[in-house]
Amino acid sequence: MTQTAIVLIVKDTGNVLATVTRAGDPASAPSAADLAGERFPIRDGGGETIVEVPAEALDAKAVPLVDDLLLHPQMCGVQDDAATLIPSAATATVTLKKAGVTVAAAGTVTADTPVWVRLESGAGDTRLREVLTEKIAAGDSDVTIHMTLVQPSYDVAAYITGHVPLVKADEGVT
Repeated sequence: MTQTAIVLIVKDTGNVLATVTRAGDPASAPSAADLAGERFPIRDGGGETIVEVPAEALDAKAVPLVDDLLLHPQMCGVQDDAATLIPSAATATVTLKKAGVTVAAAGTVTADTPVWVRLESGAGDTRLREVLTEKIAAGDSDVTIHMTLVQPSYDVAAYITGHVPLVKADEGVT
């Protein structure tokens, strides 16, 4: 019998946020909202929450278990109902400018490639939260999402299909 893991992923890109295992061999996954609640926290290396991913941007899937899902879940992606380790050289980058957000892949993409970005700024009940989605067109290496950024800095999490995510606190706007 093949062992199965349940993964919580960014729905648009397939990037894994968390892995859950349980006794038995689950044939299906619970809903993303059952696993994450209203929002799933994305933390930095010190455990501090940087941004929160809303439940509607998440999906949960049962996939064949591979060791990397347990050892390095955020370095994995899910495509065609299978999880694989993303090469560390394939890292997303983000540039924040007053006129928009540029998200870059590690190189030229061969197919239209989904991008999902979470920007947050401020604190408490007045914290600004934005979700941006776009695609990097085949033959390009980046995409700019045009919008006006009014804060001096934002906490950001950026996900590109097949790329290691970028998570940064207080990313400055130029």
